[in-house]
Amino acid sequence: MKMPYSFIESVRHFFSSAPALFYGLSVCFGALFAFSWHPVLLIPVITLFLLVEKERAILGLLTTAVFWFFASNSSIYPPSWADSVTGVATFEITDFVHEIRYSRPYTKLKIDLIGFESDENSFFAKNIPCKLVWNHIGTRPKADGIYRAKGSLQHHEGNWTLKLDKEPALEKLEETYSLVEWRQRLKATMKTTLAKYLAPGQTRALLEGVLLGEFHDTQLKAALNRFGLQHITVVSGFHFSLIALIMASFFRLLLPWRITNICLLLGVTAYLLFIGPSASVLRAYVATMVLILGKCLERQSNGLNALGLGLMVVLTLDPASITSLAFTLSFLATFAILLLYPTLHKAIRSLFPTRNLSEVLKMPFLDQLYFVLLTFFISSVALVTSVSIFMLPMSLYAFGQFPLLGMVYNCFFPFCVSIAMFVVAFAFLFIWVAPFATFLFSIAASILDCALTLVTHAPSWCDLTIHSSFPGTLLVLYFTLITCLGIRYHARVEAL
Repeated sequence: MKMPYSFIESVRHFFSSAPALFYGLSVCFGALFAFSWHPVLLIPVITLFLLVEKERAILGLLTTAVFWFFASNSSIYPPSWADSVTGVATFEITDFVHEIRYSRPYTKLKIDLIGFESDENSFFAKNIPCKLVWNHIGTRPKADGIYRAKGSLQHHEGNWTLKLDKEPALEKLEETYSLVEWRQRLKATMKTTLAKYLAPGQTRALLEGVLLGEFHDTQLKAALNRFGLQHITVVSGFHFSLIALIMASFFRLLLPWRITNICLLLGVTAYLLFIGPSASVLRAYVATMVLILGKCLERQSNGLNALGLGLMVVLTLDPASITSLAFTLSFLATFAILLLYPTLHKAIRSLFPTRNLSEVLKMPFLDQLYFVLLTFFISSVALVTSVSIFMLPMSLYAFGQFPLLGMVYNCFFPFCVSIAMFVVAFAFLFIWVAPFATFLFSIAASILDCALTLVTHAPSWCDLTIHSSFPGTLLVLYFTLITCLGIRYHARVEAL
């Protein structure tokens, strides 16, 4: 009876120190039951609520039920048989991007489908994310109003697309305030600045993508996806956390820590408005704000609590985010790092001799360099292994494949991107000194060129990929088991 008791105590202690994560998971369960109900989801729910204290379990069940009711009524999706139905749509534009297809420019609009009523009055949909392709850029509707138009709602591979009847003149129902147009103008200005200092090519495309969250180079996307680096090509917490870290480094060099935190609060908020509040970015923003406010109030912050609070905020603002694959992958990767990294890092570190700072300073230079590289290697392996434990089955479930060498590339490629972004940030600070800015941009380009060469010129034998499917039921069971084990060993590491 010792092990079960010890395990239950570990779970209770874990959620006592991270209560926001517990209620964030309760909110997730409510959203999942509302949008993708399946009996197998009862396994993690029952497991979680049986292991925690009775009072916390009751509050968690109440949170799940309340949020299920809220999410069920916030969005109404078309029935499964409605693959292509004509009707009248009411929508507003949340973002847009210009693309080129077959040498012809067009605009891809992201819209929030406020309402859609079919011609036969067979169903009504509301508040679902949707796409709209606009073939004539010159007549593109502005993102400053709510529109109504007749068209067909089409479903393909989990995504909804609104296709209008020959792009008619839209009926503008009312004016709204939006930052979308301002955001796109500012992004265009930054692209023009980068074009002055960097030659066209994949290096500039990668920099634009990380800075602005927009990737248009399909070949670059394919090369990065080949080695599991697709998180670089989407607007995610990686981009936001990287920019926040750069801001914190600059402010800390020039300002006292209290003023640094205030400037950082303003800076990350401005960057959120600039890049756009997607679900994964908003989650990273909330977590960053929690950590910064904790420092301002001189209170110790908890990454797991920050993650749970981010979940609650994102899903409250948009419950349908739970159906987004990008949001799911972002949450799982962050949760894996916070849960498993301390345990794996300690386990790998125990295989090598430990050194304190005074011992390192007494070493010869080459030994110091070796020690720094070894420390980086241990951290990278622990980080990538933590993420891969969750991402391997998830990738097989979502994509049917998992590149094994992606574990190697993820050890160094994101690090190279981070270094290049730090250099680019310095370059923008000294943009008024053209020769120095040019020098800094060239350094950043050289770093990315080297990293991209290892990706784009990798031989075919590097395509060591697991091709298989992973059943959804088994996936839920796997995540439940790994989470339980992770909590158990996480508690052991904290106790030491």
